[in-house]
Amino acid sequence: MLPKLRTVTSHPSSDVALHAAPLRPSGLYEAERAESPDAENDVTIESLFLPLLFSYAERKGANARAVAFEAGVPFAVLGTIPVRLDAIESITNRIGELLDEPHYALALADGAARGLWGVGELVARFADTVEQAMIRVDRYARLIPPFQRIAWSRSGGQVRCSFYVVGGMPPLGGRHWNEFSVARLFRFVKELCGVELKATTIWFAHPAPADTSALESYFGTTQIIFDAQENGFALDEHAGDLPVSSADAATSRVLVEYADSLLPASDSVDPLEARVQGAVARALPDGAPTLVIVAKALGMGTRTLQRRLLERHLSFMDLVEGVRKNLALSHLRNPAYSVSEVAFLLGYADGRAFARAFARWTGAPPLVWRRDERRRASPGCPSVAE
Repeated sequence: MLPKLRTVTSHPSSDVALHAAPLRPSGLYEAERAESPDAENDVTIESLFLPLLFSYAERKGANARAVAFEAGVPFAVLGTIPVRLDAIESITNRIGELLDEPHYALALADGAARGLWGVGELVARFADTVEQAMIRVDRYARLIPPFQRIAWSRSGGQVRCSFYVVGGMPPLGGRHWNEFSVARLFRFVKELCGVELKATTIWFAHPAPADTSALESYFGTTQIIFDAQENGFALDEHAGDLPVSSADAATSRVLVEYADSLLPASDSVDPLEARVQGAVARALPDGAPTLVIVAKALGMGTRTLQRRLLERHLSFMDLVEGVRKNLALSHLRNPAYSVSEVAFLLGYADGRAFARAFARWTGAPPLVWRRDERRRASPGCPSVAE
């Protein structure tokens, strides 16, 4: 059972009471916790954070090498460092004492280079919307150093982004590691859309510090929960629908295919995914199906379907795109269908829209791809006129 979170005030001068209701972790988190209910913080992770911290501390004049030696961990300013989760807290606290910066993790998050979440972050930066981008980070999180998870979900008119460690217990990596993790995710979301967002709530797995004014300023909220089971933040629901400023469909297609090829085979098949794909395929001749249409066809509510897709790290838009692409390739291999008929079967308003989409998927117009496909299937045979 989850402990009830205590009510805290943001700092001594504040008379604003913060949320006291229990913070419910994501479904993925609960599933992972159920597998290891007696977990301790002796989990060893490959930390991307410590090299960043050591580099930052050295530039500020602190002897981070000595701190690493005392903690019995390797010293490095690049790559990853293997470290027990419970050791991170003592290391980061010691660095904080040397720097005399209570919230140095926020500055470290602002200065961190891109690529902390590997291929998932790269794929996300070319998505259409913030929600699609974060679903991709969520989906490909298993490709970053083991045990670390990022979860994106919708609930109660908000979107929630959580970060936790599989098998880890609060306070996870301690205050500074937790603050860095949440701040870097928050900054990443703002980078995606180019909008100066403000969080509605933030939560941390460590006890409340004496002064939270720096956190209030950074995240734009006084609603802060401490002693939670995980770290994260919430935004108004509309934030998930904001367009990604660097969206690029062609680049996105290539990167998604590459990232999918890196996932374990067990991640590629899901009964719900197959059901959604089937409903999408059946609905396409009537036009591009919406989430509402597909949910109704599956006999469930729109929000229920959306939640279940999020729990599986699946984007509805990506699923529709994938079904259209696979059907397009199948139909064009069939000489009985003209390109115009294929466009109609896939729910496109006209052949030009289909041609643009197909060129984005394959790099070639439909007629050119069909011709080349026939040549590959029958080498040495003359081309068949279209």
